[in-house]
Amino acid sequence: MKKGIALLIAGISAVFSFLFGFLVRQPKINKTKKQIELLQSDNSKLITMIDDSKDKYQELLIQHKALKAMQRRKRIVLNEKISENLIMQYAIREYLILLLKNGREHLELEKDEVSFFNSFEKVINGEKLTKQDKTNVKKFIIEKYQTEIKELKECEYTETLESINKVIK
Repeated sequence: MKKGIALLIAGISAVFSFLFGFLVRQPKINKTKKQIELLQSDNSKLITMIDDSKDKYQELLIQHKALKAMQRRKRIVLNEKISENLIMQYAIREYLILLLKNGREHLELEKDEVSFFNSFEKVINGEKLTKQDKTNVKKFIIEKYQTEIKELKECEYTETLESINKVIK
């Protein structure tokens, strides 16, 4: 009987120890649960912020690439316009040189020079150019000044203008 009472007392003490431990530990458990919930909530906020940042980064990257492409396009268009302008400058110079060559020096012009001269004369006279005229002018100038045009070197008129001034005087 003493054994039964001892077992009963041991059982009751175990239950009380368990209940006491449970009651003492419960506030810590509740506090830990709240901390876990707070951390999970903060983690969700961080994940949302990271996703938003990724989206903004992608948008900025797309804008950057689009601007870069547009800038490249503008640079190409600008270079084309400069090249066209240079072709016109060199064409004027060549026209003046051929004018002097034929007029003052009475030298015979070559076939391609005659084609260029006749086509460019239409520009000088304000006439509308045909496709063939445009091709004649561009082909003649590019064959002669391809390097200068590619390097975007401005045409030098000084010597040609001095020769014209000598003829005029």
